[in-house]
Amino acid sequence: DMATGEPFDWNDESMRSRMFIASARDPRFARTLIYNGATFKGQPVQSYVGGRNGRPLDGATPTSYYLRKHIVEATSFVTGSEMSYQHIFPFFRYAEVLLNYAEALAAATQNPDFTGMKGEVEYTLSPREALNAVRARYNMPGITETDYAAFVKRLRNERRVELAFEGHRFWDIRRWKIAEECLRPIPKAWNIEGDTPEKFYKLVDMKENDTRIFTTPKHYWLAIPNSQLNINGQLVQNPGY
Repeated sequence: DMATGEPFDWNDESMRSRMFIASARDPRFARTLIYNGATFKGQPVQSYVGGRNGRPLDGATPTSYYLRKHIVEATSFVTGSEMSYQHIFPFFRYAEVLLNYAEALAAATQNPDFTGMKGEVEYTLSPREALNAVRARYNMPGITETDYAAFVKRLRNERRVELAFEGHRFWDIRRWKIAEECLRPIPKAWNIEGDTPEKFYKLVDMKENDTRIFTTPKHYWLAIPNSQLNINGQLVQNPGY
């Protein structure tokens, strides 16, 4: 998203021109990713080919991005000045509580603004209020969509942004049954082979991953081991295996 709350649109030239200006973007963009031109350890990141942080360096990113989330910037692997810190990985955050609540209550009522009794439970916080409480932490404008389907689309994007690299996306797209939409196309990346900014910021296919596929419905489930099928003759193998 942009800092104004508008979803990023690649076809909008104004948005494209500001996509790497941190102040113009959702603050979580710069807190999650290290991008070409960002400052890290006091130096501008150069993730293009031949740059300080790009190929042909061993382990250089194929997308032009590196991970900032979870990273303690002062960590050093330089021989003679190694410095390490305890790694802290979030197991369950309050933001996830709010997002889970918003998704579940909206799905149960088909109403983003529902409050009141549902069964024997009274809900005083609407799905929209729960979702916007997460956004408010970053001074992001609240979600205003009133249509249920439009609200769900924004809510799912919020999970993708807020919980990035915390182990949720893999399972979210499977329980929503949208994995084939997300994983079948060849992923896009910046043209890190480009030797000018114009060439660099041109989206190209990320060739290294173009063999990955997702076959519906097979990959929504795992195969039941033959050892278990042999034990219980009533078990039926999942489709596609």
